[in-house]
Amino acid sequence: MDIVEHIARAKTPQTAQQLGKALDIPASSLSYLLSTLVARGWLATRAKRAYVIGPTLNSLLTSDKRTPAERAVPIVRHIRMQLNETCGYFERQGQELVALVSETGQQNLAYTMEIGQRGPLHAFAAGKAILAYLPRAEQEAYLSQRELRRFTPYTLSSRTALRRDLALTRSRGYALSVNEHSLGVTGIAVPVELDNEQVGAISIGIPSVRFDEATSARALDLLRQAQRRMTGQASGATTQPSEAEAEGQPAEAD
Repeated sequence: MDIVEHIARAKTPQTAQQLGKALDIPASSLSYLLSTLVARGWLATRAKRAYVIGPTLNSLLTSDKRTPAERAVPIVRHIRMQLNETCGYFERQGQELVALVSETGQQNLAYTMEIGQRGPLHAFAAGKAILAYLPRAEQEAYLSQRELRRFTPYTLSSRTALRRDLALTRSRGYALSVNEHSLGVTGIAVPVELDNEQVGAISIGIPSVRFDEATSARALDLLRQAQRRMTGQASGATTQPSEAEAEGQPAEAD
C-alpha cells in the first residue's frame, strides 16, 4: 500500500531505485512486490522501468468498460507468475474454442498456446468448462451436430462419455482434460461469468509429468481466485482432482 500511495502522489513515474530510497524497502523485497502489483494490474510500467498506477486500480474507481478478455489479462498473468505454467482465457465462437489471452510458462518443458488458436470444445478443458454450463438446448446442439474427433486414445469421442464428463464438470465446478487433445498435457479449467452470464473459461495447461496432487490443488486454488476476481462473487469450497482423474483412462467408442 505504501508503494501504491507513493506512486499515486508522485508527479512523475517512479523507478524502483526511487521507490526503494523513498520507502526504505530492500531491493529484493521491492522487486517481488512490484512484479506482483504489475501482474495484478495495480501498477504499469513506462519507459526506463518506471512505474505508474495501472488499469486495474483505475477501473476500481470508474465504470469498467473493458471486455472480458481485457479484464482477464492481468489475472492470467498472475496465475502464470504464481504457478509458472501456461495459462489462458478462452471464449466460444460458434462451435469452436478460441484463445484470447495466453501466458506461457517459463520452464524447459511447457505447453504453449497461441492467441487466436482454435479447437473443438470437447477436447480441451476450457472447452468442456464452457460446454458444461451452456443451456441444455445449446449443449445438445453441439453434441448432435459436431463430429467428436478423436485426437488421442483418451479423447472423449463418445457422446455418452462426454455427457457423463460434462455432468461431472458441473457437479465439481471445474473441467479436466487429461491427454485428450495432446498426449502428455493435462488441462484444468473453470468457467467465467459476468453479470450472471457465461462469457468464457480460464484454463491452465500443465505437462502431465508435473501434474501431481500438490500442483493440481494449487492450480485449482488459483483458478478459483481468478473466478472471484473476474465475477466479483464468492466461490464455494474447492475440490482437487483425484489421482485417478489425473491419470486418465482411454475413452470409450461410440
